[in-house]
Amino acid sequence: MNPHYERWNRALSDRFLQGRGNEPLYLYVDDAVLQEVAGEAGADSGEAVDDFVAAVKSTLDDDQPFAPWERRSRVLSSSETPTHLAVLCFLVLVAVEREETHFSYYPGLNRALGRPADGGAPPGFHKHVDLLFTRFNEWLERSGHGSPTAAPTPSFPHVSWPLSQAVVRPADRALLVRLFAALGLEPRQGRSAESLAKTVLPRLWTQAESGSRTRLLDLAQQHRDIFESTVLQLYLSWDGSLRAQSGPKFSNVRLCHEETSGDWWFLGPAVPGTDGHRWTVGSASGMVRAIKGFEATPSDLWTLVGSGTVGAVDDGPTLRSPARDVRWLSTDMRAGGWAEVGQRDHQADQLAIAERPAAGSLSAVPGVESRGTAPSGASIFFVGRGVAVDEPDGRSGPLRPSLRGGLRLRAATSSFLLSEYGAPEILGCPGERANVGYIEHRVVEGTVSIDGPSLGQGDHEVRCDGGAVRFRLVDRLLAPGTHPADPPWYDDLPPSPRIEVPHRAGGPVWVVGPDGALQERGVAEVRWLQDLGLDATAVDVTGMVGSTQFTPLFVVSSPTPSRVWVTPVPQRLRRPNLGAERRSYDRLRARSLVSRLLTDVGPPEIQGDREWKKVLAAVMREVHR
Repeated sequence: MNPHYERWNRALSDRFLQGRGNEPLYLYVDDAVLQEVAGEAGADSGEAVDDFVAAVKSTLDDDQPFAPWERRSRVLSSSETPTHLAVLCFLVLVAVEREETHFSYYPGLNRALGRPADGGAPPGFHKHVDLLFTRFNEWLERSGHGSPTAAPTPSFPHVSWPLSQAVVRPADRALLVRLFAALGLEPRQGRSAESLAKTVLPRLWTQAESGSRTRLLDLAQQHRDIFESTVLQLYLSWDGSLRAQSGPKFSNVRLCHEETSGDWWFLGPAVPGTDGHRWTVGSASGMVRAIKGFEATPSDLWTLVGSGTVGAVDDGPTLRSPARDVRWLSTDMRAGGWAEVGQRDHQADQLAIAERPAAGSLSAVPGVESRGTAPSGASIFFVGRGVAVDEPDGRSGPLRPSLRGGLRLRAATSSFLLSEYGAPEILGCPGERANVGYIEHRVVEGTVSIDGPSLGQGDHEVRCDGGAVRFRLVDRLLAPGTHPADPPWYDDLPPSPRIEVPHRAGGPVWVVGPDGALQERGVAEVRWLQDLGLDATAVDVTGMVGSTQFTPLFVVSSPTPSRVWVTPVPQRLRRPNLGAERRSYDRLRARSLVSRLLTDVGPPEIQGDREWKKVLAAVMREVHR
């Protein structure tokens, strides 16, 4: 993954993955969203769309554009941000901009990819894009960053993945929430998508003319299934208020500077859906503008820089100024001067605002020019294009080799599993070649891809102009029972609740709730285990029990082909997810499950559990009625 793409992926991850819990997550991306995060991506917000598209295109394949990302997404850790998030945002951006083609998706996609507009679906699109969205949804369910909303429809099973994120804008969802309140609906009641849509549509027709009304009515007429599913998702997450939780919970303001006049100010992002809302930063306030956002020059500006939370937008995000040892500023069209960006860009001229001791380190770098001091007393430097600096806070600096991805087994020794997908990528390699042992590898956009099986088991070293990095490949798994430790900030909190059940590959897992509630869930196959000829003997079902509309009480799994196993759900995980997808089950398979539960079930003590007996009796009545 090249640094240009990685900056955009990180910026979009920070924007969308803000710990939403069970709230629906929409990857709605348009030019305003890209301008909003351009600073953190190190891009000029006036050229945000072009810069973003160029970053994504640089990672795609000429023959089958999305095949490289399908391969990279086969293993996604719950603790790491999906590296293909920016690719999904690119696909949604194409869908957002397809209105002039009357809901035709492929012409716009082909134009963005540099292919003939009338060429139809790019090779591999159907398979690869389906898998990319499916794996992202599965990651969301495991990680707790939001409830998935991307889904296919029978009418358009492939393009409906990005269309489901694009056809309804944040302002459109805000209109639907107002309709819910105007209709006097009670939040989160049991309603079908069809009946809810029939209730909402008549009221929608009577609304004043607006872009949101037009788009929603067009959607209801041309893609009724997408309209119904969107209305139901929003209704199930609605808390009864008039506010639609569609935008980011927090957003960063950018420190700006105009050298000629000597002015300093904050530039706030134009978050979609907040146009005309009041903003407050320090002692200043005003109204958000649709295009530029807002500018704030309070008298206490320099006490706010780097202090964390500095203000808020009404019915919008909390505004923050992140703490940084070095603040990098690049020229920006929307700012009309220098504007803060998230990191050093070696391909651009920049200003650096540095406190001690970072200022001392910068002043000693050849090619760095002093430009005086800021009102806070921090030193200002001009750092020209191509000048390599070592930034103290670690956010940027010269390229240095580092490990990313792979199937890491032990952090202390940088040990990875020896399999097709187990070896890490090596990032930050300058030049065109790097040596891995005695084998020369090509460097592509600063990245070296490693083929684990060809290297073999043992310790390996990657050497390039920027230094060296070592890692180990092993052909065995860690000892049973090892789990990632909670991060340090969990020290004063109780352990994170999890549930793991004994299970063989290939069979379903059943989640059981009160009053006969039952849900059948498939277990994804683990490719790297298959590569080694190994079978999974247990599965983590924390995400499954957290995505049921009923209260999960027990999980039924199959440790052997002939035996079923009943595991109680921990008390801290016994919560219904009212915004979860409603799932059906096969009644014949459910009856077969009940028969097995009456013959060979484990562990032995479950047969005397009073709660389980009551739950099993309710399940029997439900599946046989």
